[in-house]
Amino acid sequence: MLHLVVSLSSQPMQRFIGLLCARGRQTLRRSGRTAITRDQFMFRSFRPLTLSLCFGTALATQPMPLQAATPASSQHVLIISIDGLHAVDLARYVKQNPASAMAKLTSMGTTYTNASTAVPSDSLTSVVSMMTGGTPRTTGIYYPEFYARNLSPAGSDCSVLGAHVILDESVDADPNAVDGGASKNGGSPIDVAKLPRDPAKKCAPVYPHDEVRVNTVFEVVKSHGMRTAWMDKHPAYEVINGPSGTGVDDLYLPEIHGIEVTLPAIMAYDDTKTEALKNEIRGFDHTGKNKVGVPALFGLNIQALNIAQKLPEGGYLDSNATPGPLIAEALKHTDASLQTVIETLKSENLTDTTTIILTAKHGQMPIARSELKTVSTSLLKGLIGDKMGANIQDDVMLVWLKDHSETEAVAKLMRAHPELGLGQILYGDALASVVGDSRTDPTAPDIIGLVNHGTVYAGKSMTTRGADHGGFSVEDTNVALVVAQPHAQARTITSPASLVQLAPSVLKLLGIEPNELQAVKVESTQILSGL
Repeated sequence: MLHLVVSLSSQPMQRFIGLLCARGRQTLRRSGRTAITRDQFMFRSFRPLTLSLCFGTALATQPMPLQAATPASSQHVLIISIDGLHAVDLARYVKQNPASAMAKLTSMGTTYTNASTAVPSDSLTSVVSMMTGGTPRTTGIYYPEFYARNLSPAGSDCSVLGAHVILDESVDADPNAVDGGASKNGGSPIDVAKLPRDPAKKCAPVYPHDEVRVNTVFEVVKSHGMRTAWMDKHPAYEVINGPSGTGVDDLYLPEIHGIEVTLPAIMAYDDTKTEALKNEIRGFDHTGKNKVGVPALFGLNIQALNIAQKLPEGGYLDSNATPGPLIAEALKHTDASLQTVIETLKSENLTDTTTIILTAKHGQMPIARSELKTVSTSLLKGLIGDKMGANIQDDVMLVWLKDHSETEAVAKLMRAHPELGLGQILYGDALASVVGDSRTDPTAPDIIGLVNHGTVYAGKSMTTRGADHGGFSVEDTNVALVVAQPHAQARTITSPASLVQLAPSVLKLLGIEPNELQAVKVESTQILSGL
């Protein structure tokens, strides 16, 4: 089980994948929720691996011909990520609130009920995949924290290889300042002293965008003389600039780390970005001070639902994803913000020329608080000790080792400790087939542990969030996806879709050839069906 050799192209494997996918779809239809029912033994037992095969990696890498560009159907594409929004959340909200902004968007476009994120399903990993058309094996971004075997530690002289890389508030000049400390750091929110170094480039600092191996949709759109903009939650998300470092013309990345972790404070944080977005719709930059024109590609992420799902007093009422009070409040507030965005588009006469894509970079697991199982992060650290280069423990476990030769021994050690809460352990050929190969990829993890349903890791204090994301489960990955186009009729597509398909789809909408994206050519990523 631990060291499977998987050939995705073999006929037996294709039949096996087909059976798992079909069984999973039957289960989802029966249950009416994102979690998998217990009576579907095969799909339950293999669900983390199945999800990536059915909806993620396999879908994004089908060797089908790319569709060439057609005349633009939109002058503007607006992407809105409501982080944490499961497909089931959207369906319920639209059904119960037919006059809502979300309902309006579903009424004017295509709803993909079987859409999934790339895996691992972390926010940074997902947004990079969304904006490149590639999975982590191509982009090089497996998680916002990883071990880079080809880099040297921050502040070093590059005499030693192997660096612990973190792409979150940790690289800010001031993690507690909304501007990331830019006002006290010469205008840059990123502290160069905290960045790893590249021995191959005269020990130069490696910025987040330097970690991306392929171009982004922003770079492609900008190369055609069109304006780009994006908003997100950490200055390190400048990663979506792409290798050029300049893909986004108007990049607004207010640091969320220093914001009080209460729903009112996070909703106020979201409101700041919503107002900035409306400035852009009016033809200004995000500050509202400089007239620059409406971006061809722009968007933002919204955090309120994500926080409402995680707070100890938040969460859902049951396994059917019935919203608790905080989730209900977050959804209502977010929908009201969406309504103001739609109204601003209308007032600026942009409704007929703008496609709105509503989605989520990740879901959240577990939906049912009764299924939450908290496991201490110290257990793994105690087992592996100084063999570990880096590790992630959210609702998935990723392990980078300093020495590849230790991989099998460490994996067997992890298997011998069920208290870690792992249902599957992937390494070697099994991991290479699903995610990436650490034997050839300098940033790929050596081991990925897929947790038993409901397992979420917590620090020494054992205080935990009520849910988390990053894993491979359906609750982590089956997210909302709506493409609302001018004058389009409402329809629903139930066949599998991947957020990796967004980047080439955006280019098609703007009349640009999808294969200008390097990852699209590497993985033969297809545009979303129905466009």
